[in-house]
Order: sequence, then structure tokens, then C-alpha cells
Amino acid sequence: MSFVAIDIVDDLEFEVIKEVWNVYKIPQDDATLKFKVVVTKILKTNKLDELSGLNAYITGYQNILSVKSSIKGQPSQKIPQTRDELEKYQKHEVEYEELRTDWNQYKVFDTDYTVLYEIKPIITNVYRINGVYDAIGYPYYVVTSQIISRVKKIE
Repeated sequence: MSFVAIDIVDDLEFEVIKEVWNVYKIPQDDATLKFKVVVTKILKTNKLDELSGLNAYITGYQNILSVKSSIKGQPSQKIPQTRDELEKYQKHEVEYEELRTDWNQYKVFDTDYTVLYEIKPIITNVYRINGVYDAIGYPYYVVTSQIISRVKKIE
């Protein structure tokens, strides 16, 4: 197996066309999760996509999670923020259903052309942290996800 080194060629300017809230239901908790990806950077690499012939991009982003649940508890004094802190708590995986998902869209100003760059989060797991409640008293959840992307030249 061989690996190709990927170099960052440029830090590109971009405009947000749309960044959407994806919505998921946790039936056992009667909870709704709204999950949003906010892009902070789009970096051009030297790697070419074999099908489109366009450069591949690396995306810097932050995930935002909003919870609404019929389960309420006493707001916790401390919310775990790091992986090490999370290890101190019991967690259990919960089942979820997708209610609404869509692609985020960005107009990216590459050196020689403009592209429509789209990303979409794919949730892989949702965990409820036992005994931890947010500032409103809703259960505290941790979501793991991956980002998929697609790109096409528009100008």
C-alpha cells in the first residue's frame, strides 16, 4: 500500500450560499437534535480528483449541536469538554432517525475558476452522557460524524 503526500496549495476565499440545520430524532428520549456544520476554512490541495479533474479541498469546520427534549434534569455544574473529561462519565449509545438532512453550499474562488463546493455531515454515533444535563436541563449528547463533499466548476 502506498500513500501520496498531500500538500496545501492555497487558503481560498469563499462565500456561504447556505449552511443548514440537519435534524434528527431520538425516539427513546423523545428528543430532537439539530446538527450544523459551520465552515471556517477551505484549503486547496495538490491532489486531483480523477473524475472531475479538479483539485481536492480540505475543509476546516466546527460542529454545532442543539438539543430539545421532554427529559429534563438539574443543570450540571460541569459539562465535559474534552475527550479526557468525557472518559470520566458513563455514556450509552442511543438510536436516532434522520428527519431532515441537506448539503451546505459554498461558492469557492479558486485560483483559475470558481467552484460550487458542497459538504454534508453523516452522523455515525450519538451518545447520551449519563447524569449530565445542559444549562437548560436537557440531556447532554455527544455526536460523532464524518463529512462528505462534492465539487463542480461553475465559472
